[in-house]
Parts: sequence; structure tokens; C-alpha cells
Amino acid sequence: MGAGQSVTNNKGKSQLHIDEKKLQGDRGANSRPKEAIKKEKARFSRASKKIQSQQKELSEKNLALEESLTVEKQKVVSQKASLKSEKKRSQIVPCQSPRKCEA
Repeated sequence: MGAGQSVTNNKGKSQLHIDEKKLQGDRGANSRPKEAIKKEKARFSRASKKIQSQQKELSEKNLALEESLTVEKQKVVSQKASLKSEKKRSQIVPCQSPRKCEA
């Protein structure tokens, strides 16, 4: 091996080293998007679970409100019926006395 061949060999090794570094960098660049995708999937999964939880909670609250509204409507109907019967009774009671009905 002569001096010229040693220099060429060193240049070849140097180029090989540069190529290896470049390849490693490319692999790193490839893994970065994969990691980003993995993180994004995890974030999306958490957000999806939170949305599902909030939807369930909202559904439960909606059901409770509907039940409460039904109870309140029943109370109103009952009160109206009670007022109606009270009104009829108050109109009938005065006529039970002979003096009030003669007038």
C-alpha cells in the first residue's frame, strides 16, 4: 500500500462515516413523525374519551331535567284540578243556605 492508496482509503472511510451519519439522521427523521403520530393518537384518544364522558353526563342531566319537568307538569295539572273543584264547591256552598239562594 502506497501513500496515495492510504489517502484514498481514508477518503473512502470518511465518506462511509458521513453516509452512516446521514442514514442515522434519516432514521431519526423517520422516527420523529412516527413519535408525533403516536402522541397525536394518544391525545386524540384522551379527547375522545373526555367527549364520551361529557356526552354521558349531559345525557344523564337531560334525563333528570325531563323527569323533573314531568313531575312539575303533574303538579300543575293537579293544582288546576284542585282549583277547579274548589271554585265549583265555592259556587255551590252559598246556594245550600235558603236565605242566600233566595236573593
